[in-house]
Amino acid sequence: MAVVQFAGSLLKRTLSESFAGVPLTEGCINATSSNADNHTVLNKSKIVLNARSLSLELARQKHRLAAQLLTQIAQRPKGSLKVVTTGNWGCGSSKGGEVQLKVIIQWLAASVAGVPALVYYTCGHQQLAMLDTICRILIDRKWTVKDLAEATLRYSSQMITPKTKSIYTLFEELIGVEKAT
Repeated sequence: MAVVQFAGSLLKRTLSESFAGVPLTEGCINATSSNADNHTVLNKSKIVLNARSLSLELARQKHRLAAQLLTQIAQRPKGSLKVVTTGNWGCGSSKGGEVQLKVIIQWLAASVAGVPALVYYTCGHQQLAMLDTICRILIDRKWTVKDLAEATLRYSSQMITPKTKSIYTLFEELIGVEKAT
């Protein structure tokens, strides 16, 4: 719903601002012009006036939405945490990096900090295609930060020990790992 409201307000802003510089006298009928010219100018004038009317209505709607937003912001408790938006830091083409490990570390950090939501931009990275599935599985299993941290540490230990190096990705390991009861 918020996305729809945002898209609507963006469209309204674009429409209202596209006619902001049109002078009010544009398209007025000139007494010395011919009848055919008057008809064309009259139609143009109607279009400009209709656009102005739409522009004013959209401006009113924009102010109404802004007032609603201010009301919502005022109702939010002071000091409340905000959503964190992040992505594949340190995983550029030149840096490499274990993207699955990094997303889990960021998820753990956000959970410990009590962040209400973590928005993670995968940038279409193929190794993160299962991220949504992993999140749902771990939440369904009612894993805690401790459970996820322990599984992540086990995987990391395997990856740095040459003899026991895992053939599975971190996400595959997490799906295969059952929560100890």
